[in-house]
Amino acid sequence: MRDGRYTLRLEELTPRVLPRSPFEAPSLGPPPAPGADAVWVGTVDELQTAVRNVRSGQTIVVRPGTYDLTETLVVGKFGPVADVTIRGATDDFRDVVIRGRGMENADYGAVPSGVSVYDAQNVTVADLSVGDVYFHPFDIQGGMGAARVHLYHVRGFDGGEQIVKSSAGGGADFCSIEYSLFEYTVAPPTTDHGGGVGYTGGLHAHEADGWAIRDNLWRNFHTPDSSATWFAPVILMWNGSRDTVVEGNTFIDCDRAVAFGLVDAAGFDHQGGVIRNNFVYQTPGLFSAARRAESDGQILVYDSPGTAVYNNTVLTNGNSRYSIEVRWATTGVEFVNNLADAPLHARDGGAYTAAGNYLSADPTLFANPAAGDLHLVENAATLASVIDKAVSLTGVSTDWDGDQRSAVADVGADEWHPVPPPAVAPAPAEPAGPPAPTPAAPAGPALSGAVGGPFGLVFALNSDGSVRFVRMAAYPGYEGALSTAVADVNGDGIPDVITGTASGVGVVRVFSGTDGAELTSFLPFGALSVGVGVTAGDADGDGFADIFVAPVGFPLYAVFSGRDRSFLGFGPAGGDLVG
Repeated sequence: MRDGRYTLRLEELTPRVLPRSPFEAPSLGPPPAPGADAVWVGTVDELQTAVRNVRSGQTIVVRPGTYDLTETLVVGKFGPVADVTIRGATDDFRDVVIRGRGMENADYGAVPSGVSVYDAQNVTVADLSVGDVYFHPFDIQGGMGAARVHLYHVRGFDGGEQIVKSSAGGGADFCSIEYSLFEYTVAPPTTDHGGGVGYTGGLHAHEADGWAIRDNLWRNFHTPDSSATWFAPVILMWNGSRDTVVEGNTFIDCDRAVAFGLVDAAGFDHQGGVIRNNFVYQTPGLFSAARRAESDGQILVYDSPGTAVYNNTVLTNGNSRYSIEVRWATTGVEFVNNLADAPLHARDGGAYTAAGNYLSADPTLFANPAAGDLHLVENAATLASVIDKAVSLTGVSTDWDGDQRSAVADVGADEWHPVPPPAVAPAPAEPAGPPAPTPAAPAGPALSGAVGGPFGLVFALNSDGSVRFVRMAAYPGYEGALSTAVADVNGDGIPDVITGTASGVGVVRVFSGTDGAELTSFLPFGALSVGVGVTAGDADGDGFADIFVAPVGFPLYAVFSGRDRSFLGFGPAGGDLVG
């Protein structure tokens, strides 16, 4: 600390911080104890055997670790099953990583995909990561009998074609994808896997009815200009699909975000459904001039009559010519209360009704657009054109965060809420008797510091030089160094222990200074693979120690409230906090 300011040595951060989803997924609760209906596995052989032999009503719990497959995990391959769950043992999808032989490895052997669902219904896959496969990390075969498949808080990465595929030949109906992360860690593949270079995407589904796709993060679905396909949608629901709901998602640096329908089909390519409360962000300069000249919209309604596009925020930064586009469909298409920086568009006979849209957005309207954070700020521009400017609309009662919308709502995916002034405490009543004595400080030496040992061991240092054990296996499976700090985070007058992983994906966990119980755990910079350093201080003057988190080697820090772990702002190394 110098001149009242905290100083951390850092390097430039590629911003990937998101305040919500998928990193705030509600927990599914603890996994069931081992038994007849709960098979716990810890090796790839155990995992493959358990999936091969799974029966109805069974849960497979996968212990933390990396599993290099020698065969695709096929649920329902040898006969029908129902009510099956495959889940990681923890609430962190990074703890279980299931891998194939590489998305560019044509010698994929018996592992063309990661997890496939055949003749199986009511299947849940949760709390784990699947990727590095030649075709699809998640493969749903409706033609084989798959239905009601639920991907919950998973990470899908680096698939040679689509990350999630629901194939034609009898669609899988009533599936859902929630609180998940889907991404290319570097870039989509540069080889032809059968559909031409660029035949990639996040979710492509055929003949699919009643899907719900909520609160997911999709990023880096951008093919090079050398690809045969420039504009593969991230989410594509088509070939006779209907009644899809896409809401609360964030799309960062994608060629196209959402498409309901793609071709002019007999009857319809998609029908009905709603696209609402989504954030779409493209980095300036993502598209070359040639690609921009050929571009269309980020949200597409192509031969999808009866589709509603409500309250989305689309910031193209000059990459895409249009924000939302209709094609072929002529009945029942509505574009209402969308906030964008590019026009709406209709072509090939398509038609829409529009109301309440504001199409002159710029980055100054948003909290941190470079990080995909398109929450509104209060300024002259938002007050004039966005805040309280939406037309009345049924069916959008909440926003991207799940917060309630006002009676007179805002345009776009975020509903801005003023910060209430601090409550003024009433004057204390005259005491009836002598004041109660101040509670005594806890017996024994005060906590003055902490150290992290290997494999997540955490020890506290007392003021008299003695050592106190705090936590064993604070980070299961993590073998790197820990950054530590000591401060009273929960306001009970006793210092607590703040820890952060100094390598890999940065995780912060805080433990009680009294009994070592975990007080909180969060990902300060999302899934960005960068370690963190931690320190503490009261940044907002509320009497609670706040948590200062610095990505290792970057010239800034982020501050999170010690009281509720809300994000307070960024500060440059050696500078003041900026919110």
